[in-house]
Amino acid sequence: MQNHSFDTFDREYLKELIKEFPVTPPISLEKALKQLKDRSQQWNPFEFVELIHTEPAHFTLEEILPFLPKFLHQRMFNGILGNAGSYREDDDPLKGRVEFGLPTKKINDKAECSNSRFSGVHPVEITTGIEKAIEKLAFDESDPVENAAKFYQQFVRIHPFYDGNGRIGRYIVEAYLYHFGLYVRWQDMKKNNRWIRQLNYCHRKMTQLYISTAYPFALKWWIHYFNKFVSELALAPEEKKIELIGRKSKVNP
Repeated sequence: MQNHSFDTFDREYLKELIKEFPVTPPISLEKALKQLKDRSQQWNPFEFVELIHTEPAHFTLEEILPFLPKFLHQRMFNGILGNAGSYREDDDPLKGRVEFGLPTKKINDKAECSNSRFSGVHPVEITTGIEKAIEKLAFDESDPVENAAKFYQQFVRIHPFYDGNGRIGRYIVEAYLYHFGLYVRWQDMKKNNRWIRQLNYCHRKMTQLYISTAYPFALKWWIHYFNKFVSELALAPEEKKIELIGRKSKVNP
């Protein structure tokens, strides 16, 4: 199993997920694709930052971050998949198995996805893995860019959901960095496949054999590369929000 932008492979994969995790009333593949596209386009980091700073609630990062992955997955797949908002489980229809990094756009039978480069962690390890990945975001504000880069790599490697991992990981990174007046130039980063190669190198070394030797080195290079595509917002977050809302109102009076 694997997820990318919606190409032929992803259509077949989503079709399989809809069948294995049905909703009531049933949803067609085309409607599901449209809803996912619309929802993704509507997401922005303002909601997250506003929630943190809303009075009198005034949530802290450590209070809200652990719940954000499931919350976002629920919002993305509500009415599309019956397991919306849930991590993979070893007793669900797909037995908790998911693979990604498939060299070719080919979906294998449910039992095996042998051509994939990576397997998501075992379902029993997901919650602990997510907590560790989020730990730096929640409790250490000394280097937001390093924290964001490390979180994204580890989140993708864990692959807690059957689908939507990349989009959810990027949203959390965007929201977190926006909290510090920063943003990621994802389009510039994705102009070539180097960012994927950097991530995959980290994924390959994030094993028990290399976790204390090669992995820190690989992670250092990923953080260095990621940092090249992070910029400061031209305005403070509050001012940027007002400016963007103003622009939107002009386009959609």
